[in-house]
Amino acid sequence: MTELLSGIEGVVCYFDDILLHTPSTEEHKRLVARVHERLKEVGLQLNNKTCEYFKKEIQFLGYIVSENGVRPDLVKVEAIQKMATPSNVTELRRFLGMINFLGRYLPNLSTIIRPISELLEKEKTWVWGEPQKTAFEKFKNLIGTETENDVNLKSAVHYTISGWPKYKDDVPLAARDMFAVRGELCVVEGILVKGNRIVIPFSMGGKILDRIHDGHLGITKCRERANQCVWWPQISKQIQEMVAACRFCLEKQPSHSTEPLLTTTLPDRPFQMIGVDICEFKGNQNLITVDYYSRYIDIAFLSQITLFAVICKMKMFFAHHGISETVVSDNGRQFVSAEFRKFATDWNFKHVTTSSYYPQANGTRRELYELPKRFLNRKTCSSLC
Repeated sequence: MTELLSGIEGVVCYFDDILLHTPSTEEHKRLVARVHERLKEVGLQLNNKTCEYFKKEIQFLGYIVSENGVRPDLVKVEAIQKMATPSNVTELRRFLGMINFLGRYLPNLSTIIRPISELLEKEKTWVWGEPQKTAFEKFKNLIGTETENDVNLKSAVHYTISGWPKYKDDVPLAARDMFAVRGELCVVEGILVKGNRIVIPFSMGGKILDRIHDGHLGITKCRERANQCVWWPQISKQIQEMVAACRFCLEKQPSHSTEPLLTTTLPDRPFQMIGVDICEFKGNQNLITVDYYSRYIDIAFLSQITLFAVICKMKMFFAHHGISETVVSDNGRQFVSAEFRKFATDWNFKHVTTSSYYPQANGTRRELYELPKRFLNRKTCSSLC
């Protein structure tokens, strides 16, 4: 149909759907007549019972098109509003993990979902009450708005529900990038999902990439983050290009590595597992804390490097971010003392030490010495990525 009506201004085709638009009624009449003529030349005739003429507003491809512009079809948005709610902590963690990287793009998301995320706090009884329900609905409205405004996703959702063409060339350009993974796609209450990962609208891609690269992680770690919850066509390639073009990473990356590091399995959520170490920088002693999940870095100045000072700083960290399940450190005297073991028991976290003779056994902890220096140096850099 697109090829048949090509060259006629004011005509938009999508398979057998035809949309005509003109600035005036007289021009519209002439355009309708011209389209009928072109179809008649090849032996086609429209079914007038399914046609709508001279409308000020019309539904087309999931959108409402009018003289005021294009807006989402509220019927489609309702599907997102019916998304199932988490029924236990496991489902809640999965849900929060999937939306983790949307925080910077969706306005006030952390505030909106706070009643939900609070259910993960230790000793918190599971109660899905009115505050949680309200927060959940607000989130669905936010992500639903972005999805409805993305033409690529709309096309992919359409084909995922109704069936994909047999050949890639038969798929419109808007959805062709997803043809190769069509067998992995499904629509969950109106939201396109690939496996357990939300397919992100094109308009959000850049900001999600920035979120993935928080902490200036390398290509592998960035891909691990993305694999947990988000996907779009060529995301792996875009992550590689983003990290390779990051000026800060290029300036601060090590010149060589004597031995490969053994990476640590990524935790399920932020601050579940942290690493701590004492680091000297420009004459000052600091307690460095790094979150294994997000690579969030906390740098606390130590006036003294005593056990008491270390425990005080860790208590302040736990007060802000919650008590971690696992704390990793070296065998420094502050961390192997009986008092620190009692601190771990009283505060209910597991303390794991790594050998100072084989630091490669924990690649994440080794970064404790490097990442803080990079970020402290970053404050004095005049040009960053």
